[in-house]
This record gives sequence, structure tokens and C-alpha cells, in this order.
Amino acid sequence: MTFNRLVLPTGASLPIAASVVGIAINRRSQMKVDSEGNLSGGKPGKKQLVDDLGMSFAVSKVADDGCQLAAEALISTATDASTAGTARLVGWFAGVVRLVQSGLIYWYAFMMIFGVCAVYALVKYRVFAG
Repeated sequence: MTFNRLVLPTGASLPIAASVVGIAINRRSQMKVDSEGNLSGGKPGKKQLVDDLGMSFAVSKVADDGCQLAAEALISTATDASTAGTARLVGWFAGVVRLVQSGLIYWYAFMMIFGVCAVYALVKYRVFAG
């Protein structure tokens, strides 16, 4: 892999002559490199599948319980029965967020700030108060 120019954030382009001479891959990674430098991912395997499923279950349980507790704290008339469906809400919201993921840090930082401001506004103006 060779590079012949560098484009700066300002839009200016600089000529360069560069190439990749090596890469570092974690030994436990499924990533493979052939003699021409092509990268390919291997199959994760059963252990990775079990780890991923276990982690998904744990994260979803924590998210569900957290949303249920937050709803019960913010809504004075909320009960366990009325907030039991928060897992579906969390799943739906996660699906929407997955659609707008960009991989750019500033986007995630902006969304975190937006979320904090939204929660602050909900609490300050008691939107859910009965």
C-alpha cells in the first residue's frame, strides 16, 4: 500500500511518498495478513459467540433495569407493572442509534451532551411529574 498525497483538514493537498512497512496485530485476534498485505478476518469461534451473547444479555439487563428505575424515579405514578416494557423501548432506541452511528468521536460527544441536557431539562421542568 502506497500513498502519494496527504489531504489536510483545511482541504490543502501535499505530495508525499509513503508506504506501509508493517502492522501490529494482537496474537489472539482473528485477523490474518497474507504475503501481499491483504487483511482478512477469521471466524470468531464458539467461545467468542458465547462471550458476546453473555455480554449482550448483561448489558441489556442493566439497561432495562436502569430505564425502569429512572422511569419510576421521574414518574410519580409509575409502578413495576407500568414500566416493565422499558426493555422494548431500550431495544428500539438502540436500533435507531445504530442507524445513525458514524464512528466519529465528535458525533458521540455531541449526542452525550445532548442527552445530559435532555435529562436535565426533564428533571428541572418536571416533565413527568404528576
